[in-house]
Amino acid sequence: MKKILLVLAIALILLSYPSYRIIIKAQASNKITTAIEELGYDEYIKEHEIKYDSKRGTYFVEVIYIGEEDYLYTYDINSGKIFTIVFDETNTEINDVQKGLKYIIEE
Repeated sequence: MKKILLVLAIALILLSYPSYRIIIKAQASNKITTAIEELGYDEYIKEHEIKYDSKRGTYFVEVIYIGEEDYLYTYDINSGKIFTIVFDETNTEINDVQKGLKYIIEE
């Protein structure tokens, strides 16, 4: 009897993990997408992809905008706030606001 309960408990844990990841992915995607839409950036999206960071166990969104194809905007959630990281075509992080980056989300 104890073996059956142990097997059922392990099966429940293993089956619930994918559901947890789906829920976390949906929450991250919805929060970032809502922020993008509220700022009106969604009209200029060329490519949009949600990805998983296995080191931190979180999801983030990568966006390429029309007219700024040389830049990859990465929107990440940390402590409930959205942060924007921008990379250029050489995969170098851009910290210089003077570059005229238009699609920064600041919370």
